Amino acid sequence: MKKTYLPAAIALSIILSGCGGKSAEEHFASATEFAQQQRFNEAVIELKSAVAAAPDNGDYRVLLGRIYMQTGDYISAEKELLRAIANGIALPEIAQELIQTRFRSENYKQLLEPMEGEDTLSDSLLRYLSFYRALTEIEMGTGENALPTFDKLVDAPEPDLQQFAKAMLHIRNNAAAEALATLEAIDANSNTAAENLLFRAQLQSSLGKEDAALALYYDYLKLVPTALRSRLSVAQLELKNQELDKARAQLEQIMRFAPEHGLTNYLSAIVAYEQKDFNKAKEYIDRAIANRFSTTASRILAGIIYNQLGLNSQALAHLATVQSQLGVYPPAQRLYTALQLQAGELTSAAGSLSTTNLTADDVNLAAATAFQLLRAGETNLANDILRQMEDAGLAQDSRALTAMGQLKLGIPEQMTAGIRDLEQALLIDPARHDARLTLAASYIRQQQYDKASALADEWLKQPETANTGYNLKALTAMLSANFTEAEKFLNEAEQADAKNAFTQYLLAAVAQQQEQPDQAIALLQKAVNLQPDYVPAYLGLYGINKSLNKETSPIIAQIQAAQQKAPDNQGLLGLLLTIYQQEQQFDAIVALLEPKLSDNTGFPVTGYPVLANAYVNQQKLPQALAVTERWFKQDERNQQAALAYANILALNKRMKEALAVVDNLRKRLPNDTNIKLVQLALLNDSEDYPAALAVLEQLPKEISSQPQMLFHKGRMQLLAGQLALGLKTLQDSYNAVPDSLTAIAIAEALARDVSFRRAIRFLEDHFAKHGQDQRVYSFYGSLVLQDDVEKAREIYFDIFQKDPENPLILNNYAWVLAQSGEAQKALPYAEKALGKLPQHPDILDTYGKILKLQGQHKEAIVQFEKSLAIRPNHPEVQLNYAESLIQIGNTVKAREVLNSINAGSAEHKARQQQLSASL
Repeated sequence: MKKTYLPAAIALSIILSGCGGKSAEEHFASATEFAQQQRFNEAVIELKSAVAAAPDNGDYRVLLGRIYMQTGDYISAEKELLRAIANGIALPEIAQELIQTRFRSENYKQLLEPMEGEDTLSDSLLRYLSFYRALTEIEMGTGENALPTFDKLVDAPEPDLQQFAKAMLHIRNNAAAEALATLEAIDANSNTAAENLLFRAQLQSSLGKEDAALALYYDYLKLVPTALRSRLSVAQLELKNQELDKARAQLEQIMRFAPEHGLTNYLSAIVAYEQKDFNKAKEYIDRAIANRFSTTASRILAGIIYNQLGLNSQALAHLATVQSQLGVYPPAQRLYTALQLQAGELTSAAGSLSTTNLTADDVNLAAATAFQLLRAGETNLANDILRQMEDAGLAQDSRALTAMGQLKLGIPEQMTAGIRDLEQALLIDPARHDARLTLAASYIRQQQYDKASALADEWLKQPETANTGYNLKALTAMLSANFTEAEKFLNEAEQADAKNAFTQYLLAAVAQQQEQPDQAIALLQKAVNLQPDYVPAYLGLYGINKSLNKETSPIIAQIQAAQQKAPDNQGLLGLLLTIYQQEQQFDAIVALLEPKLSDNTGFPVTGYPVLANAYVNQQKLPQALAVTERWFKQDERNQQAALAYANILALNKRMKEALAVVDNLRKRLPNDTNIKLVQLALLNDSEDYPAALAVLEQLPKEISSQPQMLFHKGRMQLLAGQLALGLKTLQDSYNAVPDSLTAIAIAEALARDVSFRRAIRFLEDHFAKHGQDQRVYSFYGSLVLQDDVEKAREIYFDIFQKDPENPLILNNYAWVLAQSGEAQKALPYAEKALGKLPQHPDILDTYGKILKLQGQHKEAIVQFEKSLAIRPNHPEVQLNYAESLIQIGNTVKAREVLNSINAGSAEHKARQQQLSASL
């Protein structure tokens, strides 16, 4: 029998409603009672039940709207009051509440529009309506439209309206204090009490009384919690008072209603930046700018935030958009110039400085810019900055004189002036240690050791600097080869400060000079005990132990422990990475650096190339690519990052992208030789030989005429089909340096394109003049094999006997034996070579060929596939592979392989055609 549940459920609901349900009137009565007791949440629940039972009852809607007003939910209140009107409630009964809900929910547009039934309102209600509309005009920034209304309300019979109007007229006359006093006189229980709090808060703020303003704003927000504009004002005041948590609390509430608001996001970015949450700050400032809050202040903030995250190219782009306004905020101007400097835009950085009125705060930046210009060979621009510093009167300051002196030391014609500036800096301030050190270093470079030593006398006068003075005197004595005198000064230095690590370091240097390595090690160990992060001492310990062939792992472990205790010490990190690279401990590099990748502010820039290189050595090319791409994307103007990224792209066979990166670099730095060399290598690897040769012609003559470069040029000319030119260029390289690779390239070209006999004669002539280099002799054997198998076997056997354990020689000997028809005899040599280098593609091919010659085609196929997996598209291996596939009957795969072969030589083409025909 089919069961029916629905009628039973309906019957049950009827029974239940009849037994215990409340009527709409009862819900309304309960709500009224709860409202009188100010139990508003319970009143709302009861009224919603009443409205659900009687949705057309206007009275229920009115009470619900008024309770929403009591709880501060003016948006919901307005909706209920409008529904009440729709359900028959006359506008005059609720006009006051409806007007207030619209103003307090900031529904300004609706408030300014005419209300249906407005002509039925009493004069008093019309005055209140005009009052709130006037306030709306003020809030919307069109206060002049409100003045006629306030002029009329001065004579209003309602005391609050009259006082409010007088206050607004005081404001018009710039009498804020009088306006405030007038508003304070209004009854706290008036109809406009909430608006009174709001405008008093605004007046207190305008009078600079932030604490009083905040108190009034918070009182207003208790009544009108959805007032987003007021909440924004509170956030700004709290931010001004550095009350970041309070400001953030207000902004978060605004975000719930307006997550895309530009100013709110800008202020949130400030709070996050001040709290050092730079990732969050970036999120906020990006949203602010995306929502048209692209002011000078927001762009400057974006530049500062992006700089903190190490995204310097984007930081530079933000600041560049407001470049002309940066002068109003000197720190931003300095950051902009520093970013230009970092991006290699040296001329632009110099231009930015030229438009700046330099002050003492700009000394370091100006000096750094001039220094970079000097490094780039822009001496004239560097001199312009120096003149600008002097014209700004900075040459009277010891700090500026020190900076200028240090710079001038880098300009040959100004070295004397530089020393004079440093000497002047010391006259002004004898305690200027950096000037004294730089001047001492300058004297030492000029081998004026007496002058350098004399500088230490000032330090010897004070107990706190005596150690430094004795150290300097000891150093100059050591440089003068007077180690006895140096040791005496160092003993004095120890007396002055027994805990100075540099003193122990110098004592260790003296011990080394006296051939006392154990004493040097003990002194260096003492230095690191005194100063656990003293990098030079660790480097000395590692170097001495390495030179003595002692175990270095204890020293490395000590450096590791020091670095773990001071993970932010870049010197220790750099030393550890350098040692790991020297020791080829690539796993250790990855273990040290990989965890730091997740920390946007903690990963050292110098770590990117080191980690990428470690990944490459681990055969982890995708990870290497990801690291260099991240480095490059942080600052696409960074030449080192761009070249590293291009290199790894090339290793990942993404040559087109690699070339695009380098092409962009060339556009920015068209004369940079290193970039040209990288572009040349990429074009060569891409087999675009005409383009590669064009780049080669743009290299400086002193580079393009080097024998090694001539070798590459000749090889590319041959590959580009320029036989005569290629051979001539290779011959020029060979004449300069008879290198074995060049000899092989010439012989190979002669044998392939000119004459087999000429190639043989060339190599025999090479042996007569330069001896039998193993590599060239082996190639000679491969040529002889084409004409005289027995002689080729003798050659390879001779090479094999001289180095019988070399896997490549074993492979070559096995190959020639196989070529001469002795596959069985060749097998053990191939197997031995494979045991030593199991992943070498040539050895795998030789072994496969021997198996093929013995009819073991399935086994041979396995070896060919391994070889092609390591080195795809090799025509010789592909042809061997296809031949074995045909022999086992796999003609479909064989045809696919043959069709994919790009045969370069005539021999390969002939064999390809022969095998294709056999199919």
